[in-house]
Amino acid sequence: VPSIFAPDPVTLLISFIAGVLWVGVVTIVVSLLLMPFEFVGAYVHEIVSKKLGKKPEWLKLVITSYLTTVFASAIILFLVPEAITGVFYFLYYGF
Repeated sequence: VPSIFAPDPVTLLISFIAGVLWVGVVTIVVSLLLMPFEFVGAYVHEIVSKKLGKKPEWLKLVITSYLTTVFASAIILFLVPEAITGVFYFLYYGF
């Protein structure tokens, strides 16, 4: 970039700080949206571990992941289908 068109260092620093803050806000919001599904996954893993007993741990994790994914997909697709486009809108355009 020619020096006449290049932004000054203060503008670059402000842009960088704003980007870091934006990533922090998005991280917090997405974490809060996904936290209930993490709790459901922990509960399902506890139940699967009790049911399967001495089966290998990887099998318990695969079954837990499958059941939790089916549950979360059903919730998102059937109860709140507009959440998918809302999250994409939030991530792209912001507040």
